[in-house]
Parts: sequence; C-alpha cells; structure tokens
Amino acid sequence: MTQTGPVPWENLLYPAFIAAGQRTGIDPALLFAIAMKESSLKPDRVTTYADPRTGEPVHHDGLMQLSVENEKAYGVTDPFEAGQNVMGGALLLRDNLKMYDGDLNKALQQYNGGNPSRWGAATRSYVQDVRNNYKGLAGQEAPDVLPQFIKPPPPPMLRPAALGSGPINGIPLAAPA
Repeated sequence: MTQTGPVPWENLLYPAFIAAGQRTGIDPALLFAIAMKESSLKPDRVTTYADPRTGEPVHHDGLMQLSVENEKAYGVTDPFEAGQNVMGGALLLRDNLKMYDGDLNKALQQYNGGNPSRWGAATRSYVQDVRNNYKGLAGQEAPDVLPQFIKPPPPPMLRPAALGSGPINGIPLAAPA
C-alpha cells in the first residue's frame, strides 16, 4: 500500500535518529524524544538567552539545541543539517550517560542544565517531559539506567605487601636466587 499526500516532516528525520542511535548505542526513540522537547523537531530552531553569570548571549541550535561549544566538541560544522545535529546530540548524551554510569535522569539533567549546581525544578521538569515523550513514542517507560553505559569495575590490584617471596596457590612470586 502506498501513502497518498505529503510525507509527514518527522518521517524525513527518522534516518538521522536511527544512524545516531546505531553509532552511540542509544535508542533512537529516546533521541527523538529529546529533540521533541528541545526544538519541537524544528531543524532551524535557534534559542538565544543571556547567560545568568556573564550576561553574554548563549545560542543553542538545531533539533537537539546544541550549544556552540558542544557543536565544536562533537564536530558539528552545520548545526542546521539534521544528521550532524542529531549525531552531535547523541554523542553528548552518550558521554553524559558514561559520566553518570548509565543513570538516564542525571544524563538528561546534564544535557539540559549543564553543571549539576544549576539543576533544579526546571531540569527535573525537562527530564519528565523527555520521559513522557519517550513513553508516547515507544509505548513504555524509559529505563532508569542504560546498562551499556555502566563503567566496569577496575581490575583487582595486588597490594605491595602481597608481593612478598611466599607462593600464592603454589606459584612462587620471586625468582629463585
């Protein structure tokens, strides 16, 4: 069966979200839910406000509303090109998830509010809005933790005192003299 009439705009964006999800290991529906909140899926959206600390204008661009600093950090040369912008946002979210051991709420708060000292009611509301968007898209709650981003524990280390000359499990630790 073929569709008659124009293709909905968001359908044209799906490949960008799928590609970013495949590269980062993040559910494309979660990335789409973020873009719904950030820009209402408008690739040409620009948001400007005065930084409360410096008074300088701050710009956020495109679908994922990347700051100029994040555009540079993630190699986004054209923030209004959907594929680049979504990939930049996905890489930023991936790094946030790694920073917070897969904790989705903290990663989303970092995405929205930056420094944890600035997290408050607005960032908590942002997280809930993204989670609601995800539930509407995926038909289920977003996981609290994305296990693929949990850092593995460091390997066990021998303490220097354990490196004496006695055997461990019958294996000598010091070379015979």
